[in-house]
Amino acid sequence: MHDPSLILLRFAAATSNMSVLFLESGSIRQTFGHLLECYQGVYGLIDCEETAIIFWLRGEKIFKQLPTAAMSLDEIEEYLQRNIKRSL
Repeated sequence: MHDPSLILLRFAAATSNMSVLFLESGSIRQTFGHLLECYQGVYGLIDCEETAIIFWLRGEKIFKQLPTAAMSLDEIEEYLQRNIKRSL
C-alpha cells in the first residue's frame, strides 16, 4: 500500500546480482540517500523480495529490516517504534 500524498520512485535491479549489490553496497545507499536528501525524500528502502531494508527515514540514515516492502509510511513508522521499544 502506498501513500497517495507521496511520489514513488522505484529503482529496480535487473538481475539477482544487482539486487545483492543494492543491499550490500554502501556507495549505492549513499547515492540514493543523497538524492533523497536533496529532494526531500521521506523514505528509501530496498525490496529484498521477502523482506525489505529501510535505509533513509525523514532526513536520517537508518538501516533496519522490515517484514515487507509493501508497507505504508505509517506502517513502517509504527513497526519501527514497536521494535525499537522492544530492543531497549
